[in-house]
Amino acid sequence: MRKSLLLSLLTCMVLSSVGCVVIVKEEERLPPPPPEYPVECPFNPHEIEEIDAVTSLSFDSDRAEAYKRIATRPCLSNEAQVHLANQAFTRLSFENSTEEVLVALIRSPGFSCDAQGAILSQIKRLSFDSTRSRILKELDKRGPCLY
Repeated sequence: MRKSLLLSLLTCMVLSSVGCVVIVKEEERLPPPPPEYPVECPFNPHEIEEIDAVTSLSFDSDRAEAYKRIATRPCLSNEAQVHLANQAFTRLSFENSTEEVLVALIRSPGFSCDAQGAILSQIKRLSFDSTRSRILKELDKRGPCLY
């Protein structure tokens, strides 16, 4: 009797522990909001030289990666941001590369109104409406220029 009671108790414990279900919900992560007061960074001529040096890279993907690394810096001067936007439009062959660089620049904490103007003045260079739409949505998420 003890064996059957022990066996049934053990069976109940095993069956109850096997029935666990874990549910994982994946949420879309939004980029962090821009700072309340934009960060204005001082002009550094070496940033322009670095952006120009990237143009000497042979492959479009290498140029795009280098431009994205520069674009994500927290303190990039207005002049460098405008130059980077111009280079993205003129030096990148593939539209998706241009889009990635521009989105990285728009999402950077110190994104300037001058850079926004440079992007908007050249947005017609992008061939696909879907790409232009994504860039405009990113600018819209960013909100109005504060300076």
